[in-house]
Amino acid sequence: MAILVPLAPMLLFLSRPRPVISKDGIAYITFARELFSKFSLHLPAWIHVDSGMILPPIFPFLVGMADGLSPGSDGDTILIAKWVCAICLSLASIPLYFLLSSYSNRVVSFFTIGGLHLSLEYFKMSRSALTEASFILVVTVMLFALTRFSERFDPRLGIWLGLLCALTFLTRQIGLIALPFCVGWLTISGWAKGISQRELIGMLTTVTVGFFIIFGSYAGLLYAQTGQHPFRQNFRWNHYAVSNHDPAVLEDIERIQASPEGLYSQIYAKRRLMFQLLPDGAEMYDYLLEQDNDQTDFAAELESSAATIFRIAQDAASNLKGNLDHLKRNVGVFYYYAFLLATLSIFLPPSRNGSDWYPRTILAFAWMYLFSISLLGDLVARYVVVLVPFVILATAIEFFRVARKFTEYIWLPKLSSIATLLTIMLIGMGTFSMPRVHSGHFPTDVKKLPPWPQLTFRKMLEPGSRVFTMHPLDSYLIGGTWMILPNDSLEKVVEYGRRTHSRWLFVARYDLRARDEKYYTKTGWYRDRNLETHYPSLVKRCQLAETEHYRFDLYRIRPAASVESTGVDECEPVIFQTGVYKSRPH
Repeated sequence: MAILVPLAPMLLFLSRPRPVISKDGIAYITFARELFSKFSLHLPAWIHVDSGMILPPIFPFLVGMADGLSPGSDGDTILIAKWVCAICLSLASIPLYFLLSSYSNRVVSFFTIGGLHLSLEYFKMSRSALTEASFILVVTVMLFALTRFSERFDPRLGIWLGLLCALTFLTRQIGLIALPFCVGWLTISGWAKGISQRELIGMLTTVTVGFFIIFGSYAGLLYAQTGQHPFRQNFRWNHYAVSNHDPAVLEDIERIQASPEGLYSQIYAKRRLMFQLLPDGAEMYDYLLEQDNDQTDFAAELESSAATIFRIAQDAASNLKGNLDHLKRNVGVFYYYAFLLATLSIFLPPSRNGSDWYPRTILAFAWMYLFSISLLGDLVARYVVVLVPFVILATAIEFFRVARKFTEYIWLPKLSSIATLLTIMLIGMGTFSMPRVHSGHFPTDVKKLPPWPQLTFRKMLEPGSRVFTMHPLDSYLIGGTWMILPNDSLEKVVEYGRRTHSRWLFVARYDLRARDEKYYTKTGWYRDRNLETHYPSLVKRCQLAETEHYRFDLYRIRPAASVESTGVDECEPVIFQTGVYKSRPH
């Protein structure tokens, strides 16, 4: 067991991860900064000035705490977030090991968990700086507590199980399924054991109370800060309502609305098309749709609701098929079909004491999760990745159960090592059929890696300052909050910035950003290396960083000529108040 725990951090260290991160990851580490600096349970603005975002707080909390406890990290939160993920996966090995050994033996558990760490997708999760790793940790502990509580009723354990259900939700919003899953499973296992109705109600009550201790506190604090419920992710402050009656703009919106739905890539492409709609594409899109809905009569609304339900059912079936395809790619053909066969054991009637029912907990949770993300979410490959350990674990348990039955059938009940050997052989076949970590993931010469800019821009900005950039990674580099760069002239971008009190513009030029630039058709000024010279009344350059590989320019949007000058250096960090820039208070 001591060998398994450090595997994920060791592989992460050997792979020498770069401080590169997805857009969602940037949102989480930005939220970590807001959580610890302002105790904010939401991002007050993200992508668009009027759009707030509510994210599950557990992973950002762990990142912020690790960042604060890491001396000399110099704010390199991206690498810290990757280490948090690796440590979470390592710690998850402990409940996974004990959960598996409860229904097999230590040898089978060791080989199964060891093979799991060789999975390519499991390895990627340790480098992703996203919520998958922390979600796996919390879910494995929750499932371990559920099996123990099913075997032995203890009010204290029931409270802990409820707390873990709440933490599952606070790790990822889809974790809301944890409470109904536990309630349903306890009801079925209680029926199998023949416990009294009174005792069963007591079990379910303790779990529910434990859940609402954390969930209720979080929901109350979140509502006090935002006026929103915790099941929402994106919301609007309604500070910058917009309207537009330009026929060309309305035609673009209708075209976007009518485009094919279902795939995340298509939805993302639609968002890119919104860049051209100033003052704020997605903001305007949502507001105009809301205005259209307000004018809809009851009959049309009822018809629309029926069509929506039908479309959701169609999408759920399509998403389930797509998610199963993702799962097959993640775990390999052997584990995938073994998992489907193992699923049949869920429908077998349990024994009177329910002892053969408990190992099926993992299978049942995996399928409930699959159905839930197919019904409630988009078709996103990484949503399925969290099932990798549970699919492998559930399959290994069924391997061992079948192998043991086989040895008993051929009159070898005393040779339990035969069942173990057969199980290890099947696990080995599954491990070698799935995508695995290989030597190509561990660079031998770090000097050949592209250089990474070490910037000091973040020290110039007030925490949470809104920054217009093409990509959220650029806003992270300078310590700001991402405002998506509108696809329009610099004059209109500056006008929009002045109106919404967004005073920073960050121009990043390097290879990764070239892919984003192709979506911007009206920003020829972005490649101008002398913006301050050509647009002196609009922007002032505050800092420049340039090497042979990249060039970064940080610009401050100048206030309008009608705004009273305060005599403050325009590049000094300031706060915008009532239309006048004032010095930041000390």
